[in-house]
Amino acid sequence: MHACLAPSVAPGPVSSRDPRAAKTALDELVKLEDQLSLSQEQGLTTLPQSFLDLGDQEGAKKALRRLAKIAEKLYAGDHDSDDPNQAFKGMWPSTHVWRKCVQLAARISAELPKEVIAGISDPEIESFQKVAYATSLLGVAGTATSFVERFKNMSRIRIRQ
Repeated sequence: MHACLAPSVAPGPVSSRDPRAAKTALDELVKLEDQLSLSQEQGLTTLPQSFLDLGDQEGAKKALRRLAKIAEKLYAGDHDSDDPNQAFKGMWPSTHVWRKCVQLAARISAELPKEVIAGISDPEIESFQKVAYATSLLGVAGTATSFVERFKNMSRIRIRQ
């Protein structure tokens, strides 16, 4: 499997016909993460859920922690002092990925969302994620999210689940 194919493999439900093969494929995908670009890594937001679908709590936790590191990388770009993202912080790509982390963490264990939130250095984004956690506890399903990047020489709006 090539790294450029990884994002197209990760999203979507995991096959229940052959869970062992699916788990092996997911484990291989995790090994490729270091070879992916940041934009490719963003396609891995469903990876923790895929491990959960296979009943692999530890794999889900590992994938979730990796996803939180991706959010940190995105935040570094959003928060770059030379050219910061000037969009509303609640719509930053890093905020979106942290929101996915918190929502997925709530499905894995009661303590994991608190761990994810504690790892967020920005107090405003931390507050957004506390709200995301509360809504996940209430059973409110995640909705499509717009996120915005607005830099000196580039503006982009994307919508993701």
